[in-house]
Amino acid sequence: MIKALVLYGDPARLGGVVNFMETLKNHLSNDIKVEHFLIGRRIVGAGRMFRWLMPFIDAIRLARRVSKDKVDVVHLNPSLDSRSLFRDGLFLAVLRLFGTQKLLVFFHGWHIELEKKICRNALAKWLFTRLYGNNAEIFVLASHVKKSLEKMGFESNRIHVLTSMFDAEQVPRTKKKTKQGMKLLFMSRFDKAKGIYELLEAFNKVHTDYPMASIEFAGDGSEMQGMQAWVKKHKLSERVNFLGYLRGEDKILALEEASLYVLPSYAEGCPVSLLEAMAAGLPVITSAVGGIPDIVVDGVNGLLLQDVTAASIERALRDMLSNQVRLEQIGDTNRKEAWAKFEASIITKRFEKTYNKMINAGE
Repeated sequence: MIKALVLYGDPARLGGVVNFMETLKNHLSNDIKVEHFLIGRRIVGAGRMFRWLMPFIDAIRLARRVSKDKVDVVHLNPSLDSRSLFRDGLFLAVLRLFGTQKLLVFFHGWHIELEKKICRNALAKWLFTRLYGNNAEIFVLASHVKKSLEKMGFESNRIHVLTSMFDAEQVPRTKKKTKQGMKLLFMSRFDKAKGIYELLEAFNKVHTDYPMASIEFAGDGSEMQGMQAWVKKHKLSERVNFLGYLRGEDKILALEEASLYVLPSYAEGCPVSLLEAMAAGLPVITSAVGGIPDIVVDGVNGLLLQDVTAASIERALRDMLSNQVRLEQIGDTNRKEAWAKFEASIITKRFEKTYNKMINAGE
């Protein structure tokens, strides 16, 4: 039996890291006992001062936890952004101070500008490498992140490129033939950095040539009202639908009825919604950012955008919508590939193998 202490946020708060870790926990074998160590913001509202103190409070709790009872592996889930870099660096300092030897660090996000700042400062680079890389097993969501870590001095054989994963219970096994025309599906956070307004502008130009086409936005976020106002202003209310945050049967239905998945984001790690769409048999239009080029081959799984503009998205939409046979062929390819490579039980085995490797290395 392997005891793994895994650090991540409140499951009641929706988010990529939380969803990934909950899926992982649910698919690990009985040989691995996972203890969730809660960190970060709680679902109950708290004052600003309390939120700033949270990393220190969690660090003290972590010190008490690892000093009280031995665990075999400690699994952290940072991102390379300024807030996470400080918080998880603090946690790693505590763990190393208390002699925790078996550390797994899974980078879920990576900001290139912060990477450049770290590399320009010799002390920051040394501290980052010492805290995050010293004898730790590293998981990343993109091959370019692995190359960056290698340049910083991380051991190449300890860095593993891994995709996100989809839960089979959240994805349809078959696709419905809808009589309602071509349905485009966007399924992510409503944020300007997701290319939402560029997508709306592109659809506004395309839909006149494809009068049966519509687009559905699944999710929520700070730009919800702005998007709704844009749709109303351009008289697209009959062609643009907002579905809210989808789970379970509602998500399955949306994936079943969609014809094409679109995510023209400026930055990503490895979006689960992309894998879910591929598993549901959807061709994709998405950006060549983060870990996406490790998954999507341009012209094979759909189209990769090299820049996020209304013009580039419009060209991609026209290209894909003009050939129904091609859409179906790409969809079939994506379904087979996703179920063979990205289903949760397959990705979970990679973690189990690494956990066992870490334990056996100390024997």
